[in-house]
This record gives sequence, structure tokens and C-alpha cells, in this order.
Amino acid sequence: DRVHDRRSWTRSPLIYTDSNTPSPSCLARARVRTRPSRAAYGVRALLLEAREQFAALDVRLARCDAEIRSHLTDNEPARRVRELLGIGPLTASALVATVSNASSFRNGRQFGAWLGLTPQQNSSGGKSRLGKVTRRGDGYLRGLLVQGARSVLQSALRCQPDKLSRLMRWVVELFHRKGYHKTLVAIANKHARML
Repeated sequence: DRVHDRRSWTRSPLIYTDSNTPSPSCLARARVRTRPSRAAYGVRALLLEAREQFAALDVRLARCDAEIRSHLTDNEPARRVRELLGIGPLTASALVATVSNASSFRNGRQFGAWLGLTPQQNSSGGKSRLGKVTRRGDGYLRGLLVQGARSVLQSALRCQPDKLSRLMRWVVELFHRKGYHKTLVAIANKHARML
């Protein structure tokens, strides 16, 4: 019932059954090669080269992070934005770079709508119907705000109920009422309005 295929024996030290899977009884007795093949040396060289490239990429990323941090210390609007919970250095610098003049928006609600964090309205005859989130505007900045909202939601859910701030209580109540993803978008929209 066991078929010994010479081609599979040279590829692997295991004995194969007729279904081309290793036989369980032979796994313990399988002969292991002690000398790596020439292909293994080539793969090893490729992996070492990839590791060096990843290390160089880590150095470049660290330089970029240091540049972003130095930009935050010099820029007053970026520092004020950074004080919000869930807004990190990357989000603050992206926000300042994208929206150089915040006075072009009449209020925070317009800024949230510009980012695409508000529901689409399909109202007719005095009856208002809100649809899905429009997702218009700068997708990168909207994604950063949603990621920050995720950290706010997680910290609010982990915090003791008696130590929650008013904003955190609102976040927890909204989470229990509307669910995870709608809460994320609502927090991101609130952050956009507060900015």
C-alpha cells in the first residue's frame, strides 16, 4: 500500500503514501538531510539581503519619525491639535499640512462633512433620512482620525466607570447603543469638530 516514488524521495526525506502525503508511521523514522542543498544557500543569501533592506528601511522610518516630532515642537497649531486624546504626532502633522487655513470652514461641522465623516442626507417632504457615511474628502486624514478614534474607544472601554470623563461616558454609551464601527466614525467626527 505504500508507494516509494523516487522523485518525491529526492525532494523530501519522508516516505509518501499513494495520496502523496507523508505516512504518519514514517515521520518518526524519516532520515533528515545533514547537508543543505545549493538552493538553500541561494535562499539564505536572498533572505540576508532582504533583512539588510528592512534594517535600512527601519533607519529611514526612524529619521522620518524624528522629523515629524521636530515639526510638532516648532508648530503651535500642531501642538494644540496633539493635546486631543487619540490624536498622535502623525495625525497632527497631517492635519496641519492638509488644512493650512482652518478659517476657510465656518464651523467644525463643515470640517467633518468635508472629511466625509457625516451621513448622506436623503430628505424629502419634511422627513429626514440619513444614509451611509459619505467618505468624501481626504481619505488619508479620515483614516488617521478613525484610527485615533479606535484608540479612544479602547481606552474608554478599559477605564473604570467611576473614572470616566464626560466625553468617555458618551463614547461608552454610544458604543452600547450603536455598535463598534458607527461609534468609531462618530468619535472621528467629534474629533474633527473639536479641531
